Amino acid sequence: MVVDTSVVDSPAAASRIDDASATGTGPFSFAHVIASIAGDQNPSVFTEQFMNQLAQRQIVNGFVSEPTLNLVQGGENEAQVALDNWCRLPNGNLDLTRAPFRLQAVVNRADLRQSTNELGELRFVFALLKTEACDGSGAIPQVLRGTGVGVIFEFAQPTGFCKQHRTTANAWLQLSQLPFGPTYNTALAQLTEQVLASRSAARPNGSQLNQVRIDTGASPSQWTLRELKLGGRTPNLTTAMNPLVLVSPAATPDFATFNNSPQLEHYVQAHEQDLISGTLMLQAVPDVFENQAFGGATSNILDRWQVGGVDNTPFNFMTCGGCHSHQAFGPHVGQSNSFALLGRALGERARLSNFMLDFDGRGELPRRATVLQTIASSTLCASVQAFGVVSSNAPDILSPQDSLRVLTLAQTSSRSGTVLKLYRTEDPDSATPLATAQLGTSNTLVMTTMQAPAEPGSYQLRLFAPEQRSSTRSRPVTVELNHVYSVQPPFSAAGGQPMTVFWQAPSDHSPSDTIGLYLPSAPDSAPASSVVTGPGVISGPAMFGTAVLAVPPGAGQYEVRYIRASGARVAVSSVVFVF
Repeated sequence: MVVDTSVVDSPAAASRIDDASATGTGPFSFAHVIASIAGDQNPSVFTEQFMNQLAQRQIVNGFVSEPTLNLVQGGENEAQVALDNWCRLPNGNLDLTRAPFRLQAVVNRADLRQSTNELGELRFVFALLKTEACDGSGAIPQVLRGTGVGVIFEFAQPTGFCKQHRTTANAWLQLSQLPFGPTYNTALAQLTEQVLASRSAARPNGSQLNQVRIDTGASPSQWTLRELKLGGRTPNLTTAMNPLVLVSPAATPDFATFNNSPQLEHYVQAHEQDLISGTLMLQAVPDVFENQAFGGATSNILDRWQVGGVDNTPFNFMTCGGCHSHQAFGPHVGQSNSFALLGRALGERARLSNFMLDFDGRGELPRRATVLQTIASSTLCASVQAFGVVSSNAPDILSPQDSLRVLTLAQTSSRSGTVLKLYRTEDPDSATPLATAQLGTSNTLVMTTMQAPAEPGSYQLRLFAPEQRSSTRSRPVTVELNHVYSVQPPFSAAGGQPMTVFWQAPSDHSPSDTIGLYLPSAPDSAPASSVVTGPGVISGPAMFGTAVLAVPPGAGQYEVRYIRASGARVAVSSVVFVF
């Protein structure tokens, strides 16, 4: 994720409203990006149609999308103000060299690839600015502030063979060896132009664009996302005149209509495997499901999806709003205290969310880097990625005996005889694996569910194919106590009296789990007293409850343990002093 000001404020990125000496059409500029999307259309006319989509009330699949607003500024229609103040050419068209957009980041999402002939997405993140009205004199209007509106152009990187993708991935990695400056920008532009300049008759306007996403919000709690595609759901490939059209955001039904509805329950049941694999997030929700308009107009951060009367954490994560609510409480890039919720002052780096930098002490960017390094170094174009249940709240930490889901990617022709094996991180390939799974030959992208070990520690999934000389390895997966499960007894208790313990578990925990009081040296099978948790009370993605344990008479030291119904210990308290 490239956010350095030597890139985003460079002449290659700048609109002339920020740099009067710039052309305004450099390789990272709004004008250049939008021109690559417009096809045979006049890019100025195309842009005005796009801005009108944001400025006017729209009906999307029968549901309403209101104009793009920023409530901090009193409900001003930011898109309409931008159009009204935008400088125009003598022929009346928008002057794209003076576009009121400022680049926030250039983003490589190679981790979004779904097969070995793909390389994920390239993204450009812009913020809409409010400027003075253009007076027609040719003067550059002054930027007044940010608007709280972000525009993300998301392009498919061209498909190709594994060798081509290795070369491209290595070129991205080599950027990190270059100092920021003109040489860096030239190398980055070579990579971005591979995408923007690519043309395909099988895509609307010949463009590699997958979608445009619009972030808006007066504060993180009001964050809303809209999505546009060239030509909408059914682009007309017989002509190169597809405008950007608002569509339902990926994986997002209309919340007001379908939250906790029978239709949503049926949809979740029909897409169980997509929820498990995490690929539902990448799919367009159908416009119609069970003979009723289904896909909504927007995705909102405050939506809390319920299925069958309870919060459904996996589905929440798969919607745009639910994912951003948990991960960032707003956008991942562009939040700024000094300028606007979405935007940055000139010369200021766009802030990244905690999810990107330090989510649960690890961060999303290192995960993406690992995927890129795997593509760059793999001789088989294979990869393996392991993560725990959604309720574990982190992709590389889970509790003992959690479901361990492993996503593998390999060439179809290489699937025969391919085996997935689980090891302790420090063990060599020659050691006896803790678990194995034979992979089929039907798909390049396969989700396999295994069970994490009962013992805390660091583990690793390794993929073996007959023609490989060494294994393809996942990053380490940590199994630890007190991760999602917890028990909180009092500091001390009276012997012979009942003691109340507070516990927490994922919402999908078993009601047959037990809370037990133990002497510190006692095995899990020998509690001094224990009770089952029962269902508990739901609160977001977690369940909470209390357990009343009988305390033996007499003084001593004990601890409380949470034992899963499967027998695995997942949480242990500090010492409880009995007097």
